[in-house]
Parts: sequence; C-alpha cells; structure tokens
Amino acid sequence: MRICIIGAGVSGIAAVKACLDEGLEPMAFERSSDLGGLWRYTDLVDGKACVMRTTMMNTSKEMSAFSDFPPPAEYSNFLHNSRVFEYIQAYAERFNLRSSIRFGTEIVKVRKTSSDPDKWLVAFRPAAGVGNEPNEEQCETFDAVWVCTGHHAIPNLPAYPGADSFPGEVLHSHSCRDPLSEKFLDKTVLVIGAGNSAGDAVVELSHRARVVYWSTKRGTWVSNRVVDHGWPKDLVLARRYQMWLIRLIGLRYFRRQLEKSLQSRLDHDLYGLRPAHSPLQQHTFVNDELPNRLAAGLVKVRPDVARIDNRCVTFVDGSSVNGVDVIVYGTGYRIDFPFLDSEQFSVSNNETRFYKHVFHPSVPSGSLAFIGFVQPLGATIPIAEAQSRWAARVAKGSCQLPPAQDMIEDAQQRRRAVAARFVRSARHTIQVDWIPYMDELAAEIGCRPPLLRLLLTDPALFGAVVFEPCTPYQFRLVGPGAWPGARAAILGQMDRIRLGMRGGLSGGFCSEVEHGSDGFLSNSSLLVTAAVATAAVAASLWLLKRTGAFSNLIDYHI
Repeated sequence: MRICIIGAGVSGIAAVKACLDEGLEPMAFERSSDLGGLWRYTDLVDGKACVMRTTMMNTSKEMSAFSDFPPPAEYSNFLHNSRVFEYIQAYAERFNLRSSIRFGTEIVKVRKTSSDPDKWLVAFRPAAGVGNEPNEEQCETFDAVWVCTGHHAIPNLPAYPGADSFPGEVLHSHSCRDPLSEKFLDKTVLVIGAGNSAGDAVVELSHRARVVYWSTKRGTWVSNRVVDHGWPKDLVLARRYQMWLIRLIGLRYFRRQLEKSLQSRLDHDLYGLRPAHSPLQQHTFVNDELPNRLAAGLVKVRPDVARIDNRCVTFVDGSSVNGVDVIVYGTGYRIDFPFLDSEQFSVSNNETRFYKHVFHPSVPSGSLAFIGFVQPLGATIPIAEAQSRWAARVAKGSCQLPPAQDMIEDAQQRRRAVAARFVRSARHTIQVDWIPYMDELAAEIGCRPPLLRLLLTDPALFGAVVFEPCTPYQFRLVGPGAWPGARAAILGQMDRIRLGMRGGLSGGFCSEVEHGSDGFLSNSSLLVTAAVATAAVAASLWLLKRTGAFSNLIDYHI
C-alpha cells in the first residue's frame, strides 16, 4: 500500500517511520532541501517557517522524544534548536528514513481518482529556490494521503487602521529569524501578539533594541521552564498520579494553585500582563528571562493596537508611542490546505473538525489523515508519532474507524469542550491535554500501558509509570510496535534527566548511565511506592464511588 506523506518535518518523518514499521510503502514529499521542518534553522526567508536562531525548546528532552529513540543522556534537558535538529537527523539516519523522502518537491494538487474513490491522484513538481530546474508537473497514484505540513506555515496578519502609513520595517515572527541582528540595534520595536513566538521575539529583541513595546489584546500568563530546585516543569506536572488528583479535586482548584504560583514569580498586575481569564484557559507564555527584561524597562507592556499613524502607534486605552522603527506581528498562523479541494476540506477560524484530530469524516475509509494538527499542553513530537502509528494501523486494515456520523459527532463534542474551557480564539481550536490524548491514541493503537498488570507483575515499573514523568516510552511497553528497550528507558529516565542537569557529567549522584540502568529510584524504593500507590488508588476509588464520580473516572481511561 502506497502512502503519500506531505512534509518531512517531525510529523512527516514520524509518519514515514510508522509506515515502514507496518510494512507500508511511504513516500514523503518535502519542499525544502532537507528534513526537520520548523526545527531546521535557515537565514533564508522563502515562505518556509522555521524557528529563530535563538529558539530553545519549551518542553524537556525526555517528554519530547520519539518513543523508541531516547535523546542522548548528555543532552541538556532543554535543547537549543540546533540540538533538536541534530536529534531529528539522528532519528532519520537510525531508521533509514531519508530513502523514503523526495526533497525539493512541492505538492500542487491532491484529489481522488475518477476510477477508484479510495485512491488519490497526487500532482507535484520541483520546488523553486532549491536548485531545481523548472519542470512540468508529474502525477502519481497513492492508496492514502497524510498531510504533515503543520499549523505554523501560513502567517496570520491582522489589519489595523492606518497600517499602510507606517514607513518602517514590518515583518511577521515567521520571518524574524535572527532577533540579535544588528538591524535591530537601538531601534524602537513594537511586537504585537501574546503567543510563544511573539513573547520570544519580545525577549530576544530586547537584547538589541533600545526598547521593545509588547502589545497584547488580552494579556497573558507567564510561566518558566523550571520549578523548585531547577526541575523542568513538564517533568513535574506530567505524571499520571497528578492527572488523577486533578480529576479528583477538580480543575478549578488546580487553576487557583497554578495562578498563585505564577503570581509569586511575577506580579502580572504590576506589569500590566494579567488577563481576565485564569491559567489553563489560554496557553501560558513560557520564558525564563522576561521578568528581568520587564524590571529593567527594556520591555514595556501595552494593550491592543487601535490605529497606526505613520510612526505613531495608538493603543485602545488612548496611550501612544512615537518613533516606532519596526513592527513585528506575532499574531499566529492560519491552517490551510491549498492543495486539497477548497469546498470539501476548507478550514474556518482554524477549526479543523477532524475525528480525534486526525481523520476527516468526509473520507470514512481513513485514507486521508492529518498528522500534527494539535496544540498540546505538552510536547508535540510524541503526539505526531502516536497519530502516525494509528493512521498506519488504519491504512493496513488493523484498526477500523467508526461511521462518518460518529466521527462528526466526536469532532463536534471536542469543539464544545474546547469552547467551554478556553478563551475563544483561533489559537485554541486544536487544544489537547497531553496524557489523556496520548492515552486515547494509545487505546486506538492497542499500546496503552497496562497499569493493573504492571502493578501485579512489575511493581518497580508500575511505580515509575505512575509516579515519574509520563514519558513517551510508556507507549512502547506493549501492543503493536512494542520496543524491547522501553522498560529500561523508563527506569533510567531520572538518571538521564540528572545527567542533563550536570552538563553530561555523571559524578556526584549516580553511576554511569546505560540503557540497562534501573533508574534513579531503586527497585526497593519503587516497590514501596507501588504498595503505597495501591492503597492510595483503592482509597481514591472508594471516595469516587461514594461521590458518584466513579463512572466519570472510568470514562477517563484511568
């Protein structure tokens, strides 16, 4: 079975690997000259999105890993983009993925064949600007098409009154490749938007500019990458037992505690950043340096822009700034699929309406899949990989999709849930919570960690799975695609995390880290932990049954 994969970023190469694992025949088409997508930095602004020169990962290396390929233990816990690209390349080399990718090729049109509605005719041509000679379009037939182009490809540019009168430089964060460039030296810069791209641009530009004004429509909560004692925040929060506790005590209480924590680090009221909504109703901006830049006056917060008059920018509160030299729009991206039928597969306000964020209900056979079109509260790479594994099982015929109407109802229910929880915005249409969504995909694949069986047969592993970070290796313990190294990877993850904290030096806390390591917690410690866990789970289930919430807990797949 031939699978056309559009794009060779992290989603695309995960899709290629998943196809090869299931015995399918993938062919990925990548417009640029190399794989990596957003994580392949280039100075060339050619319409292709990529990170800034200074970009660091906001999620830690273990949480962001491919599930059967742990990053090198000596890597720091938060990787510079060059390290991420190095890791992606190593993954592609390890599993020989390049031979299934056609570089320098862009997709022109994808449509169903007239002879067989379950097959696809894909038109492609050499991409401009990557050393290709002009050439005519070619067409090939495929059994399925997977779209892996990502949702950071097409910049969204809002229209402000008078914007055409601005004589300075205007760019989107999509094109702000090197914020430390000399062209920003001593300039007055206005950055519009409150997402991570906008916020990162604000902080990095403040190292060169005279002053950076940060205009946000509704403010934002600011978080940092690490918590007490320098531990990566996602490694502390993304644990199964904490997910259970949140479900038990309620999200509202957790929001209040999180708000107190964020306020203790940075008083959002004092600096004009406090939004009307509470944390977890909008993506927090993750940055460790912003408080210092605010305190130094190098970054100044302003409300939304009302109008632009030459170099004078007026804000909705009536205040204004004169002498603006550069405007950077950090206003997000639009999801669009220009190579698909615009009527059947159109996207409005970034609402994709896919079944479980992967399959389009209008193609009930599952031969059209969308990989990586989610905005998780966590790492994207493992989710794209899990989506690919599921799509490969569907393509092979090992998994069946429900009827089209059921898929439509699922997509509608997800839209309602997102609308009820998050601030209404094009940024919050594809939100997912990391552990629940990964478990949901794993259930479709058949690789969810068997917690009860682990408790009874492997208490040490049970303790790590429940009480340590929920790393992607958990989804390689059993089922299709099970990896023999998954257990060792899980039990050794705390050693690798600490090794990253010490810059690759192992002395002072544990022995040399190897794949067969039992991990930071000894087997005896994990046995005690598992015993305590059993009592705690039993007590929690009794309480849930008494309060009538037991059925909800079961629905949540605990």
